[in-house]
Amino acid sequence: EMQLVRLSIQIWPEYDRPETLVIYQGQLADTVALPATLTFRLPTSVEAMNAVAVAGEGGNLLNNPYQFSPEGDVALLTFPTERASFQFEYYDPAIVVIDSSPRQFNYQTVTDYPVTNLQFEVQQPLGAEAMQLSPPPSDVQVRSDQLTYYIFQQADVSVGETITLSGDY
Repeated sequence: EMQLVRLSIQIWPEYDRPETLVIYQGQLADTVALPATLTFRLPTSVEAMNAVAVAGEGGNLLNNPYQFSPEGDVALLTFPTERASFQFEYYDPAIVVIDSSPRQFNYQTVTDYPVTNLQFEVQQPLGAEAMQLSPPPSDVQVRSDQLTYYIFQQADVSVGETITLSGDY
């Protein structure tokens, strides 16, 4: 069975363009036979992948072939991997309503695989005063880039769980 020991989803609103950058970083469980093929359901508002990569020797990221097909109510990202660690990223124009005051933030995902340790990180945009998020984060960190990160942790997540983060800034 496909199992992720770790999945980190980083959500960066208005990072380098008006859309929200979303970065998935995952680690397959040791019990998963490699090579493996992974499929993730992404929002239909996503028009293209920004990057799909796997960890090479020494941890550097290597571009990986993938198929991305928006189909009806869901966009599917499928890629083969010969490595246990992977990363992919995309821009989603639908997470933040930019022309509202305050800006409205709404991220939702449905888990595609069981995950032992799931973490979400929401980066507060430069110049934003304070984000109000629901549910409340388990941790808030100011990092070396001087930006504030809101951390959400969830353990032992099953397939098909819907996770929603919402709020404003």
